[in-house]
Amino acid sequence: MIDNEIIQALSTLGVDFAYEEYTGNAETYLVYSEYDGRPQAYADNKEILEAFYYQFDIFSKSDYSALLKSLKQSLFLLGGTRQNEFSHFEAGVHQRSIRFKFIRETE
Repeated sequence: MIDNEIIQALSTLGVDFAYEEYTGNAETYLVYSEYDGRPQAYADNKEILEAFYYQFDIFSKSDYSALLKSLKQSLFLLGGTRQNEFSHFEAGVHQRSIRFKFIRETE
């Protein structure tokens, strides 16, 4: 299942991470969530492939470029394709958001 693959990949990055809401106090952390899931392909009137769309948000008070590079590499290794990327800065905290699409066989 893609959720377990994502958790395993994020655990190698060396930063705190959480699903949907982070309640810790690290200066750099990552939050991720699934924002869409839909059928991708059918055969013989059955769904055979499913697409999962995830957003990954890096929050940091300092340079996060190495983390961003490692995150992208990890997600590409899972077979993800980057959909878009954007950033925001507020109250001294940088936020970098990346959206990825993953396709898996329907279970």
